[in-house]
Amino acid sequence: MNKILMNKKAMIIISLLLIFGVTTASTLAYVVTKTDALVNLFESSEVGSAVSEKNNSNTETVFENGVVENVVIKEDVRIKNTGNTPAYIRAMVIINWKDVDGNVYAESPVEGTDYNISYVSDWVKGADGFYYYTSPVEANEYTKVLIESCSQNRTLTVGDKTYNLSVEVVASSIQATPVNVVKEQWSSGVSDVDGTTLTIIKK
Repeated sequence: MNKILMNKKAMIIISLLLIFGVTTASTLAYVVTKTDALVNLFESSEVGSAVSEKNNSNTETVFENGVVENVVIKEDVRIKNTGNTPAYIRAMVIINWKDVDGNVYAESPVEGTDYNISYVSDWVKGADGFYYYTSPVEANEYTKVLIESCSQNRTLTVGDKTYNLSVEVVASSIQATPVNVVKEQWSSGVSDVDGTTLTIIKK
């Protein structure tokens, strides 16, 4: 009688273990088959910039001696943030004499004599020669105007070569956050970031 009871108990225990085992296996199988891989939803930040200016008619005045003056070279120059994140923008303005072949004359033009240029106060010139736009620019938005106008007052003739004014604007941008990035990367011109406004190191 005791053997029969023991056998019954053993059978019950084995049955329970089998049921438990099947249930556990089903649960594990369910977890494995239903759990999807975690997808990275973060989009990498991209920065970029492009120089924009107003198309002008190059209005000019020609004097009796044949010297061309008051030629509008640049007008309403501003910079666009072409990236997908807010960015700080700076620009270098390079002014030279160039001939028709693109050769640069060694002597630089003199502002107020050879040319006139009008900058806008929203930009600040740093000790490193860059003009800084002190507020961050949203993605696909523009800065305010950097150069309202720049006009050539005369041509330069050296020997048989004639040189005209060349004005190039080269822009660069950097992500606005975290703020320590702009301070580290542009340390030659930026001393601090107060909230969202750059403090520029001046000459």
